[in-house]
Amino acid sequence: MNGFRNFFGNRYGIDNLNITLMVTALALSIISRFFPRSVLLPALGMLLIVLVFYRALSTKLVVRRAENEKFLDLWYAVRDWFRHPHFGGGSQGGKRCFKCPNCGQKCRVPRGKGMIAITCPRCGQDFVKKT
Repeated sequence: MNGFRNFFGNRYGIDNLNITLMVTALALSIISRFFPRSVLLPALGMLLIVLVFYRALSTKLVVRRAENEKFLDLWYAVRDWFRHPHFGGGSQGGKRCFKCPNCGQKCRVPRGKGMIAITCPRCGQDFVKKT
């Protein structure tokens, strides 16, 4: 039992990057079912699984932690971009964005006020929306 504990005691383990690699490998495996002649998709999935095991069993903790930090920086940047109102991510700070039907100007209004009449600040057009 001590040999098992000693072997895994100083290993890196599973982190966010490993979980993402495993999910990607699973997705590639499922997609490869729809393309039975494809050799690239299953090979890429197996390569990702090998990479997950390599990272999880690595003893280079500082290097693996730095890789995960770089991945998380990229992940949060992409996530925040998709949550931004220009992408249609909805509201930020209790606000809701609507486009003016006349000129296309974005208008921010408070959320949860029911049906309200919104006046476009650019062209003066009035339109009614539910917040």
